[in-house]
Amino acid sequence: MAQQNRISYAWWLNGWDFEARDVATLTENGEAIPPEDYALEMKGSIFCPGCFTPLFRSPAEGAHFANRRVARYNHYASFAHIECGLRSPKAEALKFATEELAQQAIENGKLTVVHEFRSAAPEAEGNLGAAGGIAFHEDVDGPVSAYPVSRYKGESFALPTKISSVASICRRFDRNLFKYYVFPGRANALMLSAELTDIRTVVQPDETPRLYFAEIVRTEKMGKSDQNLRMTYFACHANVHDFCMKATIAEQSEKGIDENVVRRFILIWGVVTESGIGLCINRPKWGEYALLPAQYERLLPR
Repeated sequence: MAQQNRISYAWWLNGWDFEARDVATLTENGEAIPPEDYALEMKGSIFCPGCFTPLFRSPAEGAHFANRRVARYNHYASFAHIECGLRSPKAEALKFATEELAQQAIENGKLTVVHEFRSAAPEAEGNLGAAGGIAFHEDVDGPVSAYPVSRYKGESFALPTKISSVASICRRFDRNLFKYYVFPGRANALMLSAELTDIRTVVQPDETPRLYFAEIVRTEKMGKSDQNLRMTYFACHANVHDFCMKATIAEQSEKGIDENVVRRFILIWGVVTESGIGLCINRPKWGEYALLPAQYERLLPR
């Protein structure tokens, strides 16, 4: 059986050299290129978003193999000695030999431990954010907490955490997609790409909170007051009558969600419950959902 390729995009930056290890320049100035957008002139200048080693696309030309399998990115065998979670066909948890290495991963931006998502809006900066709503200062330091991210069974490390928001994940989604996160209630650090769940695959209630992505198909006010609910409906599985998010008109407006964002995508953290004959995510906290900037929609694992 063919393995599923987990590299949904590559960084493209002419002149960048892996041996220089200047990852900040690559992620700041590079462009995220899905396999279907690859062009031959990019050969030799595309790099893995997980380990930053050079990649090649197979086939080099055309969107499909002769057997109709879609084109994909691959690692060079010469870099096999460099660890990368994207080489595996299955998502693997990130583990560390020492607490110091785990701390270093946090300091280098490879790992984020989310203690909780914000329950209320922080102070506004006063201008429109990239996701379409007001920009906010979102991440603050959380408590130092013990997490079992050690390679050795039964050992936990005391790690600094963040009180965060989904909007902060959306802001540089291209950078964050292949970072490792420990989300609230999780014991393992997984790549964001492995945590994301397409809401169209959900067919029943689920009491385990997850990070979903969904396409907005319509949104309706349930009254005239800003404190009335807005029902925002998502594209869903054929066996589900409908799937919506319930939050106030005021809060959704603050996040840029109104009748003008149909066909845009949202990221939302929460549990799935029944709603009449359909499903819903009911009254998520302020920090648990956000519009995904339109330029990143093509990077979603759809």
